[in-house]
Amino acid sequence: MQTGNVDRLDEVLQQTPLGTEIPKLREPLLGLARSLDGLGRLNEGSQQVFLHEMSLRALLRAHFPPEFEDRCVTGLGKLPGSKLIDTKDTVSHETMKAVPWRVVAAKAKGFAPTLDAAMEGLGLTASSSRSAA
Repeated sequence: MQTGNVDRLDEVLQQTPLGTEIPKLREPLLGLARSLDGLGRLNEGSQQVFLHEMSLRALLRAHFPPEFEDRCVTGLGKLPGSKLIDTKDTVSHETMKAVPWRVVAAKAKGFAPTLDAAMEGLGLTASSSRSAA
Protein backbone atom coordinates (compact mmCIF):
# COMPACT_ATOMS: atom_id res chain seq x y z
CA MET A 1 0.00 0.00 0.00
CA GLN A 2 1.20 3.52 -0.73
CA THR A 3 2.24 5.59 2.27
CA GLY A 4 2.61 8.98 0.57
CA ASN A 5 -0.29 10.50 2.51
CA VAL A 6 1.15 9.49 5.87
CA ASP A 7 4.63 10.65 4.88
CA ARG A 8 3.24 13.99 3.66
CA LEU A 9 1.23 14.45 6.88
CA ASP A 10 4.36 13.74 8.93
CA GLU A 11 6.29 16.31 6.89
CA VAL A 12 3.57 18.94 7.41
CA LEU A 13 3.41 18.20 11.15
CA GLN A 14 7.16 18.67 11.45
CA GLN A 15 6.85 22.11 9.80
CA THR A 16 3.85 23.23 11.85
CA PRO A 17 4.45 25.86 14.54
CA LEU A 18 2.55 24.01 17.27
CA GLY A 19 5.63 23.82 19.47
CA THR A 20 5.41 21.35 22.32
CA GLU A 21 2.04 19.94 21.21
CA ILE A 22 3.43 18.17 18.12
CA PRO A 23 5.09 15.24 19.94
CA LYS A 24 1.78 14.51 21.70
CA LEU A 25 -0.26 14.84 18.51
CA ARG A 26 2.09 13.35 15.93
CA GLU A 27 1.71 9.61 16.60
CA PRO A 28 -2.09 9.66 17.10
CA LEU A 29 -2.53 11.69 13.89
CA LEU A 30 -0.19 9.46 11.90
CA GLY A 31 -1.96 6.38 13.31
CA LEU A 32 -5.30 7.78 12.20
CA ALA A 33 -3.87 8.54 8.74
CA ARG A 34 -2.58 4.95 8.46
CA SER A 35 -6.00 3.63 9.52
CA LEU A 36 -7.77 5.80 6.94
CA ASP A 37 -5.35 4.60 4.26
CA GLY A 38 -6.28 1.03 5.20
CA LEU A 39 -9.99 1.45 4.43
CA GLY A 40 -10.01 1.54 0.64
CA ARG A 41 -9.93 -1.37 -1.77
CA LEU A 42 -9.74 -1.11 -5.55
CA ASN A 43 -11.13 -3.64 -7.99
CA GLU A 44 -8.50 -3.22 -10.68
CA GLY A 45 -10.76 -4.68 -13.35
CA SER A 46 -13.72 -2.37 -12.84
CA GLN A 47 -11.75 0.49 -11.21
CA GLN A 48 -14.46 0.70 -8.54
CA VAL A 49 -13.44 1.48 -4.97
CA PHE A 50 -14.83 -0.26 -1.93
CA LEU A 51 -14.68 0.16 1.84
CA HIS A 52 -13.06 -2.71 3.74
CA GLU A 53 -15.37 -3.65 6.62
CA MET A 54 -12.74 -5.23 8.85
CA SER A 55 -10.48 -2.16 8.61
CA LEU A 56 -13.43 0.16 9.24
CA ARG A 57 -14.39 -1.83 12.33
CA ALA A 58 -10.81 -1.61 13.66
CA LEU A 59 -10.75 2.15 13.12
CA LEU A 60 -14.12 2.68 14.80
CA ARG A 61 -13.31 0.30 17.66
CA ALA A 62 -10.25 2.38 18.54
CA HIS A 63 -12.36 5.51 19.08
CA PHE A 64 -15.99 4.56 19.77
CA PRO A 65 -18.05 2.12 21.84
CA PRO A 66 -18.85 -1.30 20.25
CA GLU A 67 -22.53 -0.46 19.75
CA PHE A 68 -21.58 2.54 17.60
CA GLU A 69 -19.23 0.37 15.54
CA ASP A 70 -22.05 -2.11 14.82
CA ARG A 71 -24.62 0.61 14.06
CA CYS A 72 -22.22 2.43 11.74
CA VAL A 73 -21.19 -0.67 9.77
CA THR A 74 -24.78 -1.94 9.56
CA GLY A 75 -26.01 1.48 8.41
CA LEU A 76 -23.30 1.81 5.77
CA GLY A 77 -24.07 -1.67 4.46
CA LYS A 78 -27.75 -0.76 4.01
CA LEU A 79 -27.12 2.42 2.02
CA PRO A 80 -28.21 2.23 -1.64
CA GLY A 81 -25.17 1.41 -3.75
CA SER A 82 -23.08 0.60 -0.68
CA LYS A 83 -19.50 -0.33 -1.49
CA LEU A 84 -18.84 -1.94 1.87
CA ILE A 85 -17.01 -5.26 1.48
CA ASP A 86 -18.34 -7.87 3.89
CA THR A 87 -15.57 -9.47 5.96
CA LYS A 88 -16.93 -12.92 5.06
CA ASP A 89 -16.40 -12.27 1.33
CA THR A 90 -12.89 -13.72 1.04
CA VAL A 91 -12.93 -13.69 -2.78
CA SER A 92 -13.27 -9.90 -2.82
CA HIS A 93 -10.49 -9.53 -0.28
CA GLU A 94 -8.13 -11.62 -2.39
CA THR A 95 -8.87 -9.88 -5.69
CA MET A 96 -8.79 -6.28 -4.53
CA LYS A 97 -5.83 -4.01 -4.01
CA ALA A 98 -5.51 -1.85 -0.89
CA VAL A 99 -5.41 1.82 -1.87
CA PRO A 100 -4.92 5.02 0.16
CA TRP A 101 -7.85 7.29 1.02
CA ARG A 102 -6.91 9.83 -1.64
CA VAL A 103 -7.64 7.22 -4.34
CA VAL A 104 -11.01 6.46 -2.72
CA ALA A 105 -11.79 10.18 -2.43
CA ALA A 106 -10.77 10.88 -6.02
CA LYS A 107 -13.17 8.21 -7.27
CA ALA A 108 -16.05 9.37 -5.05
CA LYS A 109 -18.47 11.67 -6.88
CA GLY A 110 -17.75 15.34 -6.32
CA PHE A 111 -15.08 14.83 -3.68
CA ALA A 112 -11.37 14.99 -4.43
CA PRO A 113 -9.47 16.72 -1.60
CA THR A 114 -5.73 16.88 -1.28
CA LEU A 115 -3.83 16.78 1.97
CA ASP A 116 -2.13 20.07 1.09
CA ALA A 117 -5.48 21.80 0.46
CA ALA A 118 -6.94 20.42 3.69
CA MET A 119 -3.91 21.50 5.73
CA GLU A 120 -3.96 24.95 4.11
CA GLY A 121 -7.68 25.28 4.87
CA LEU A 122 -7.05 24.40 8.50
CA GLY A 123 -4.20 26.90 8.72
CA LEU A 124 -1.64 24.16 9.35
CA THR A 125 0.96 24.91 6.71
CA ALA A 126 3.95 27.18 6.96
CA SER A 127 2.45 29.60 4.40
CA SER A 128 -0.98 29.68 6.04
CA SER A 129 0.65 30.14 9.47
CA ARG A 130 2.56 33.17 8.24
CA SER A 131 -0.52 34.71 6.63
CA ALA A 132 -2.60 34.16 9.78
CA ALA A 133 -0.05 36.01 11.95
